[in-house]
Amino acid sequence: MSTTEQQEVNVQNDQVVTNENFVEDIVNQQAGPESPEQIQEPVQEPATSMDYEAEAKKFQSMYDRSQAENSRLQQGAQILQLLEQRPDLVQALESGIAQPQTQQQNEPSVGKDDFNPWDAFTDENSESGRYVNNKIESLVN
Repeated sequence: MSTTEQQEVNVQNDQVVTNENFVEDIVNQQAGPESPEQIQEPVQEPATSMDYEAEAKKFQSMYDRSQAENSRLQQGAQILQLLEQRPDLVQALESGIAQPQTQQQNEPSVGKDDFNPWDAFTDENSESGRYVNNKIESLVN
C-alpha cells in the first residue's frame, strides 16, 4: 500500500470513531445531566408511596372491622358461657319462646256477671275500668 492509501484508510477509521463519539455526545446532551432511568424513578416513587398509603389505610380499616367483630363475638361468648352454667335460664327462655305470654293473662279477669259498664267508663280504678282500658290499649298496640 502506498502512503496515500494508508492515509485515506486512517482518515476513514478516524471518521468512523468520530461519528460514534458524535452520536454518543448528542444522546448524552439530549438526556441532560441525569440518565433516563434516574428521571423516571422520582416520577414512579410518589405513585408508589401513594399506593402504600392507600394500602395501609385499607389494611387499617380491615383491622378495625375485625377488632369490632371480635369484641361482639366476645360478648356473645360471655352470654354462651352464662347459659352453659345456668340451665334453668335456658329452660325459662325456651318455655317463653314456645309459649309467649299474652296480654290477656296480665289483664284483670272480669266475669260477665261482675262487669259494670257504668264503672268501666266513669271509674278507671274499678276492675271494669281497668279491663276496658287494657282492651283499648291492646287494640291500639
